Amino acid sequence: MPSMPRGMSSKKLDALMPPEQAVATPEPAQRLDIVPVPQSPDVRPGIAVRDPSAALTAAIKDRDGDWYNLSVRENDGRLVGTLQRRDAKTGLVETMVPQDFRPGSKKEQVMVAQFAREAGEILAVRLSRGPAGGVEVVAFSQSRNATVFAWQRIHEYPGHLKANEALQKIPDHQEGKAIEQALGVEPKRLNSAPVREAHKAPARLPEKQKQLGVGI
Repeated sequence: MPSMPRGMSSKKLDALMPPEQAVATPEPAQRLDIVPVPQSPDVRPGIAVRDPSAALTAAIKDRDGDWYNLSVRENDGRLVGTLQRRDAKTGLVETMVPQDFRPGSKKEQVMVAQFAREAGEILAVRLSRGPAGGVEVVAFSQSRNATVFAWQRIHEYPGHLKANEALQKIPDHQEGKAIEQALGVEPKRLNSAPVREAHKAPARLPEKQKQLGVGI
């Protein structure tokens, strides 16, 4: 047997050896009936998860056959609109940056939002109380020539802002409350079907008002 090096005590030798691993005493099994069930952080008891597709929507077809689809959602008391344009020839869809609707003309109870297209064109979308009690949607394009600056209406017939199926499933939705406060339109009017008579006799702006941008 090799002898212990001179100067090294048994205590120092013990320090170099790995300590013995203590065998842990197994904990008693936890009863299944008292084990807490983890909950998802996104789901709170008593609070329903809102469908992200829920919105007020409207569609407008301009004189060139292009479709404009508007969706409006409430956010912290504001009505925020998203406008999409579908090109009739190419089928390409352009989604514009969301914008807040703000009070428009002081003479009328209207809300207006302006959207910028990638090509630089500025569009104004106006929400107002329609003759049938619902919300009418009218879109204008900003044009400029040598003599006059004007907002020109881009379509023949007004659109109608309606709650889509997902929003109608939400009782007392905030969008309806915001519209009622801004335009005086009852939320139930947002669920009704579009009035056909409005298409038979579309509201038209007088030519002078078109040039001056009255109502925007």
